[in-house]
Amino acid sequence: MRVLPDVVLVLLGVTLRLFLVGNFDPWWGYDAEGHIRNIDHYHDPGGIPPLGFSREAYHPPLFYAATELMMRLMPESLWPLGHWRAAGGVLPAALKLLQLIPVVASALRLSILAVGLRAYLPGRPHARFWALALAAVLPVSVHQDAMVSNECLNILFVALALLVMPWAFRDDLRAKPAAVLLGISIGLALLSKYSAFVAAAVVGLGAIVFIAAGYRMGRPVGRGRLVTWSLCGIAVFSVAGWFYARNYALYQKITPTPYDRSGWDGDLYGSTGAERTPYLLRRPPRFFFGWSGDIFRAPFWPATLTAEGSLLQPVLVASTFVDFYDHGFSGAPLEYPRADDLRVNGRVLRRTALTAARISFVGGVVICLATVVSWGVAMVCSRRRRDFVAITVLLLPVIAVLGQIHYAVTYPIEEHGVVKGAYLMFAAPPLLGLFGLAVEDLWCRRRTKPLAVVLMMALAAVATYTLTSLWLGTNPS
Repeated sequence: MRVLPDVVLVLLGVTLRLFLVGNFDPWWGYDAEGHIRNIDHYHDPGGIPPLGFSREAYHPPLFYAATELMMRLMPESLWPLGHWRAAGGVLPAALKLLQLIPVVASALRLSILAVGLRAYLPGRPHARFWALALAAVLPVSVHQDAMVSNECLNILFVALALLVMPWAFRDDLRAKPAAVLLGISIGLALLSKYSAFVAAAVVGLGAIVFIAAGYRMGRPVGRGRLVTWSLCGIAVFSVAGWFYARNYALYQKITPTPYDRSGWDGDLYGSTGAERTPYLLRRPPRFFFGWSGDIFRAPFWPATLTAEGSLLQPVLVASTFVDFYDHGFSGAPLEYPRADDLRVNGRVLRRTALTAARISFVGGVVICLATVVSWGVAMVCSRRRRDFVAITVLLLPVIAVLGQIHYAVTYPIEEHGVVKGAYLMFAAPPLLGLFGLAVEDLWCRRRTKPLAVVLMMALAAVATYTLTSLWLGTNPS
């Protein structure tokens, strides 16, 4: 088996992320102030902060505990506690070093993805190549892996869960230890971010169907599967159950958010009138099914905020293949911008980045369409084979998108960026594999080869945007 292409692509992905970290201010990340304040609290006075402490205080503790441990290993001379912005605007070295946590997590995740693609797509080297290539250069992934955020651990542990899951769907001696490791992985993901509940729900649904099928095959088989998956559930609750029990005891909700507390977030949510509006009426149909041609011209905030209301699909695509909210991916915001610079979301944007972003968005639309079609074909084939593992994996991105929709409907606050491709990255591995399969399958047929070339060009367009943005970050003038 040739592993050199996998190694090269993993190293490329890690290199791009290190390159961005070198020029990316930690304060540019999504909700950076809240995450950094959380880190401060975990270090001193210590422990999980109360819900009202910051906008990000509701998050599970694993990432912040990891950063606190890393801070303990640093000399105190590197960071003035409570003074993350030192005198003269100098960035404390400790805060910059904390960006190594998402970079290391991304290196592990890309390695797990490479191994997982070999397990899920045996005999499909070209599909694996194109899937891993997209993972290496995907803008939202590269961008997110430079941010001091809990998202990196959530994505990592869900990827690990997907890697070990096939062994849990067996009836041999490997099933039980694999199920325990699967449960631990999901539990660690749940200690990183609430969105891991999507992975837990999908795996649980697959397990229920698998157990039921075992009882139809014969009682001993069904009983064995029940024991195996019971061990998985026990592992999940042992790792993460205490945190959600604590949430319920303190807030009467297992997943409280900043909108549940009094203050600016709660008041803003109250001003939307969402609580007084029936759930199904909070968003018009156009939000789910509408599209805007304007976003091809400028795929940045607030391109989809029209008189008729905001749109879901264009923002999901743009925030995956472009830095839609302009959070520093295209270079440092300058104190003295040039005359031809643009302003997006209150920050500087280079015109060169805008051109590359337009091309990347078009490429992203093409990639999304191909992936959706590939998903449908794969689901039909998996159902015919009664492949429980494949069906479970294919359901993950679907349920993740439904979770994103639920969040955007529950909290219809566009100013807070409630629609982000970043929220779906934990469910990306199946989609990456489907893209790779689409390229390989189209290439294998003479009539469809031109379509495969189109997909390769779309990937090249996305890679061009990523490379252009990283280059602009090192050339602010």
